[in-house]
Formats: sequence, structure tokens, C-alpha cells
Amino acid sequence: MLYNVLPVLLIFVSLAIIIVLVGRHLPEIASLNIDEIPEARSAAKKRQLLVERLDRRIRETTGTLWSLTSSVRTRAKDSSIKLYDKLIDLEARYRLNNSEPKPVPPSEVVAADLNQAEVSLATGHTAEAEKGYLEIIKNDNQNVEAYKGLGLLYTEIRQYDEARQSLEYARKLNPEDPATYEALAKLSREEGKNDSAKEAYLQAIRCAPNDISKLIGLGDTLLVMGDNKGALKAFREAVKLEPSNPRCLDRLLEVCILLGNKRLANNTLERLTEVNPENKKLQDFKDKINLISVKP
Repeated sequence: MLYNVLPVLLIFVSLAIIIVLVGRHLPEIASLNIDEIPEARSAAKKRQLLVERLDRRIRETTGTLWSLTSSVRTRAKDSSIKLYDKLIDLEARYRLNNSEPKPVPPSEVVAADLNQAEVSLATGHTAEAEKGYLEIIKNDNQNVEAYKGLGLLYTEIRQYDEARQSLEYARKLNPEDPATYEALAKLSREEGKNDSAKEAYLQAIRCAPNDISKLIGLGDTLLVMGDNKGALKAFREAVKLEPSNPRCLDRLLEVCILLGNKRLANNTLERLTEVNPENKKLQDFKDKINLISVKP
């Protein structure tokens, strides 16, 4: 039985010894300052440096992102304001359309207002022109000429989004109006969208096949696109319609020189000299033609 009790006694004695030893040194352990240990100080310093570095990088990155997105935030704000204004305008139009309809002004009054707006636009008074067109649309929201005038105005002052919206609406109101397609073509040229300009000119010519301004516009667009043969065809069609038009002959002569078509260039120069002998470019054209080698 003693052999069974002895191990238990040894365990209790050992625990008692440990408690006594710890109790004696407990005040020293409690008063120990971990910051005085070099290894502890080093680890703490490293953690502090890492935290400071991370905090600094976060501030720098946030500042950089805030600066870089300044223009984006400004555009977003402007877009929101424009969208709000459009919604207000749409709401006002809705109320107007659902209220008692206003009498449409007589055609002669509308024609006079359109003429005044066109004069304002031609003389550079764009604000007055815009006000005039908008006033016409306010009284007649189906007026194609007013939308088209607005499109031309916005194209001139480089508000291309507004220009396209106005012209596209004019096109929807009258899909067969060649002048609207021509205005869309000019807008596309301003935007550098030559493929779209070409298609718009082709639509304009489809609606008005005998209008040389659209043929010349198409030819000029094709020249920019590098399609000299296509431009030649367009200018020849224009000359065919108006053989004595100096503008058509001038364009045809230029493309003939580009293509090295000496025979047609000489014939065109002869005709241009007859109809416009005061043209200051005649000698220059002649010199360029003389440089063209005759093909065998």
C-alpha cells in the first residue's frame, strides 16, 4: 500500500517546491520591463516601421488616385448635371405634350424665324441662332429645318454629341432629306469618321443625284481616304452635270494630276482656262501636268 501512496506524495512535494520557488521570484518577474530587452525592442521597432511605411504608402496611393481621377470625377459630375437637365426638359415636354396643344404659327412666321436663325448662324451669332432654333422647336417639335439648323450650329461650335442627336432626329422626321445626310456627312468628317461620312454622302446623292455639292463632298472624302479612283468618278459625275462649273473642273484636274492621267488633265485644264481664265492656279496646274510622264 505504501508503494501506491509514495508516487502521489512525490508529485505533491514537487508541486510545492515549484510554488515556493516561483513565489520567491514573482516580484522580480512582475517588475521585468520587456522594452529593456534588446531583441524585444528591435522587434517592436521593426513592427512600428512597417506600420508607418504601410500607412505612408496608403496615403500616397490614395492621394495619387484622387489626383488622377480628378478629370474623371469632374466629367462624371458634369454628365450627371446634364442628365438631370435632360430629365427636367423631358418632364417639361411631357407636360407640354399632354396639356392643351398650342396653335402652330403660320408657315410664313416659321419661315421668317428660320431665316433669322440662319442669318445669325452665318454671321457668327451662335447664341442667338440657337435660341431661335429652340424657339421654333418649342412651338413645332416636328420642324425638320430647325433640328437640322441646330445640328449645323452644334457642329460648328464642336458640340458633336448634341449635333448628332439633332441631325439624327431630323433624319427620323424626314428620311429622304438630302441636306440632312449632307450635314451628317460634314459632322462625321469633323469627327474624323470618314467611313461614316462616305455613307452619309452616298445617301445624300441617292436622295439628290443631280446635286453637285454632294458629289464634290463625296469626292473630297474619298481623297482623304486615299481612294483617288473613287474620287475621280465622283468629280467626273459632277463635271458631267455642270461642265462649266469651275469648282468641279478644279477638283477633277487635281485628281487627274494625282493619278497621272495626263490626257484627261490637259482636257480639263483647257476647259477650266475657258470658263475661268483668271484662275491663279492655272500655271501651277500646267507645270504639274508637264511633269507627268506619258504612259506607253
